Order: sequence, then structure tokens, then C-alpha cells
Amino acid sequence: MFLSAGMGWGRCITGRVSGMERKPCASVPEGAEGPDCALAVEKSNVSGSREHTIPFMDLVLVSSDARGAKIHRKKAIFISGILLRACLVMKKALLNLILTVAAGCHSPIKNTGVLLLGLLLVFKGQAQAPAGDSLVNAAGLLRIEQKLLDGIATGDTALWKQYLAPGYMIVNEDGSRSDRATYLHDLKPLPQNVSGHINIVNPHFNFTGNIAVLNYVADEYEQYFGQSLHTSYAMMSVYQKDKHGWQMLNTQIFEIPQLPASISLADDVLQQYTGVYYLVPDITYTVSLEDHRLYGQRKGRDKELLLPETVNVFFRKSDTRGRKLFVRGSNGAWEMHERRNGQDIVWKNLSRS
Repeated sequence: MFLSAGMGWGRCITGRVSGMERKPCASVPEGAEGPDCALAVEKSNVSGSREHTIPFMDLVLVSSDARGAKIHRKKAIFISGILLRACLVMKKALLNLILTVAAGCHSPIKNTGVLLLGLLLVFKGQAQAPAGDSLVNAAGLLRIEQKLLDGIATGDTALWKQYLAPGYMIVNEDGSRSDRATYLHDLKPLPQNVSGHINIVNPHFNFTGNIAVLNYVADEYEQYFGQSLHTSYAMMSVYQKDKHGWQMLNTQIFEIPQLPASISLADDVLQQYTGVYYLVPDITYTVSLEDHRLYGQRKGRDKELLLPETVNVFFRKSDTRGRKLFVRGSNGAWEMHERRNGQDIVWKNLSRS
């Protein structure tokens, strides 16, 4: 999570926490450290450039976990805890100095003036902080977002109505779009024998004026008729703040592809797919069998392991979305089809051309 401090602007301090608002980043035993859940906050200045915003003395911990957070130095750019403590000591010393100077003034008017001037200097960062402090807003938005996620399982339309702007639009994981009315109509409680929860992981904020863009990973755990499912989504939510509070303008959901488990195939099955395939004569892909495993290598590139998903469908660890299918062509020879998003690129068998 995010522990920050500031009178003036500084760099992010990225730490680790074992939990987040209401739900943990992941299931961890008591006393154990949770995963990295770095919350980066950026703010646009007038020129449009980005800068990390960190108030220097007001400490804000964006976490409700009672076990707190541990700060970790990451490279030289992160401010250490020692420097932070030193700043607090300096603040206290400066206050003492101001009080001492004020005590040395014989005139009550001068005494009060020096004291007030000193306090204004020390707390200048707090006094001049904008009403919409980024870190405070980030904490509030995380609470709202988590509440809305919790309301999905229960079909809490009243909660969602509270935060959805009139022109709200959502792009669903399958690419379809729904407006506010459609989304609220389709929001229903999970059926019997189905339950689950969604955790916010690795949130990141961008603030520009009264607009906030939040992107994070929605880590979903579901019990579906006695079976466990785990799915992760890349989420982006856009909020606008008005006199009534934050309203959600837009949501975009992308299901993060996961690799399936591979199966075992006999060598004689794998052997039939070996050979040289081509797109055009000078662009070839060689499939070979080595140590009971199938490998593929495009001309001029590194060799890669092909893992069987079914008897004729293979995948690579480097590509969660693509598949390589071996099918018989019209001439009876094996062809290799590179499939992505339902579309195939066909590689012909060079030996049977």
C-alpha cells in the first residue's frame, strides 16, 4: 500500500501491507506479509506533466489493516524511514525554537506575532494543501470501489445507484457495452450454491482536476457449485467529483488470460507434427521432437517449447492468448494454424508442397 508524508512534494514511498480495505490482497496467515500492493498516486500540473504528490508531514496510511504497514526502500529514489523520522524531529525542534524566540520577546504583541508566524511557516504545507488532497481522495475511492465490488455478489442496486453517474457506461469483459440503466437491470444476486468475493490488488491513481482514474487488478475468488474458480481482471474506473461526492463515469473490464494445464502425449503423436512449415518460402517455422517434448522455432528466432492443451492444440508460456493447432489440409498434409481471437494464420507443410 501507500504510506506518504508531505509538506511540499516528494517521491512515492512504496511499502507492503498484509491487507486492504475489508478484503486482503490475498489470503495470508496472521503475522505473515502479504503481496506487494503498491498504490501510486499522480497529479497533473497546469502544464500537463505528471508528478508524484506526497504531503511531507501529514501521514496517511491507505489501509484499514490493524497490523499496519512495513516500509521498504526500493532503489535510491525512495525516501527511507530514517529520513522521515528525521523530518519529524526537525519539525519538533523548529517548534521549540519558535517558542524559545517568542519567549524572548518582551512585548506580548511581538510574542504572539512571532509565534503565529512560526506556526504558519511550519504548517504551511497543511494550510495550503488543496481541498482535494490526492492521498485522502485515493483512500476514499478505494473504499467506494471495494464496496461496489462487494455489492456485485449481493446484487445491491441501491448501492450502485448511489455512485453511478447518469451517463455511466461500462465495457464488459467480453467487449459488450452497457449504460447505467442496463447495468443496474442486469445486476442480480448470485444464485444459490454460488458465492465469491473480489479483492483490489495493485491500485494506481491518476488525478486531474476533479477527475480520478483508478486502475487495478480485480482478484476474484468464486465457489461454483462446490468447485473453486479464480479469475483476475484488469479494471479501470473513472470518477468525477462534484458537490455531492464521487460519481463513477466509466468502467472498463479486461479478463486477464491464464494458461491452462498441459497434458501428456505419446511420442508417436508428437512426432507426426514435426517438420518445416512456411508462410512464404523465406519465412519458416521448424517443429522438432526432443526429449519427449515438442519444440518450435521460427527462422531467425529462439526455439520455444510447445505445450499440449489437447491432442492437436498447443500453447506457449510466453503467449496466454495464442494457440498453435495442427490440422490436416486438403492435400492430407499437416498444417499449422496460429490462432488468436478466433482467427487463424495458416502455415503450410514445406515437405508436401
